[in-house]
Amino acid sequence: MKDKILYLLLIICLILLFLQISTGNKSLSEWKDCANKILKNTQQEIVNNKKNQNVQTVEHKNTANKNQINEYNLPAQQETNISKNQRKEVYGNMELILPNNPPELSYKTKKEILDLRKQYVQNSFFANPNYQPSEEIFGGIVDGKPWVKFSNCFQDDGTSNVDGKSYVGLFIANPSFPVLISYFYRYYENDNSEWVQWFCKNSPKRLLPYVAYYHKDKKEIEVLYPKLIKTYNNKLYEFTGLNAKDFGYRYMYIDKAKSSYNIKFPAKDNVSNQIYEIQDYIHLGGSCKVKGGCNNISPYQPYFEFSVDEDSDNSPKGSQLYIKLWKNKPVSPDADADLAEKMMFY
Repeated sequence: MKDKILYLLLIICLILLFLQISTGNKSLSEWKDCANKILKNTQQEIVNNKKNQNVQTVEHKNTANKNQINEYNLPAQQETNISKNQRKEVYGNMELILPNNPPELSYKTKKEILDLRKQYVQNSFFANPNYQPSEEIFGGIVDGKPWVKFSNCFQDDGTSNVDGKSYVGLFIANPSFPVLISYFYRYYENDNSEWVQWFCKNSPKRLLPYVAYYHKDKKEIEVLYPKLIKTYNNKLYEFTGLNAKDFGYRYMYIDKAKSSYNIKFPAKDNVSNQIYEIQDYIHLGGSCKVKGGCNNISPYQPYFEFSVDEDSDNSPKGSQLYIKLWKNKPVSPDADADLAEKMMFY
């Protein structure tokens, strides 16, 4: 497992090296430092065997049969122990961080969860010894309740809908990612179709980015994502800006002029044609179908929903979405962002 993680980190460094040198954004010496740190204590034969590999990506298909399903090759995500405090590295003017897997939150107290959030923040791009979780976002957490699981596949009767890693844990554990992608829809595990069974097993892995790096001088965070899977029956993804809102970046816009990843917005009025305020907060709701309710994220924000189709599949590797964030609503979306997040898809 350790070797696989090292392989992936090396490959990411090589990709980022190529991208940054080719655009003049990063010096060769700084990226050499990045590679050298990652390769420290690694056997030379690992480098020799793996240095020419590319990051594995998913072969997207419009339909799926048994053979096609077996062709999907999803990269493993790393388990996280935040007590090790080793997720963030600094290379010159750039900070690099790996995503954390969502923690299990069910039946924890509100204090335990807020303390956990504080730990994650102190090892993030937004580390601040005075940080306190936003009462507007986290104030609605109810002690000792279950949390919706990290999956888009559920049981009709509520059983297993709160097992394992928690969906909202994706955002709580990854404060360095101001805006993350999540699934808006749900499938049901009693659907025995082969595609749905495969999708239910593998799709959550696609919501974790590979890596993020932060250019403080440019006020820009670059996030490398796996290319998104075309969803069953054209169900929707959505942008979730809980972390951006928690750090005061309440307003969001996708700059189409700087975006090349081909996604579709079903709503006529959406975040690609006007600025919207991020509304995310956590509350106790009944959508999990568990008696007494579950802690979950709300509200419904149709202007953040989008779909992935054949045109998205045909977008070249490295296609991007450019997200602009502001603390106060600007007069125009052309205004310089207080913080930008550039999602790049491979």
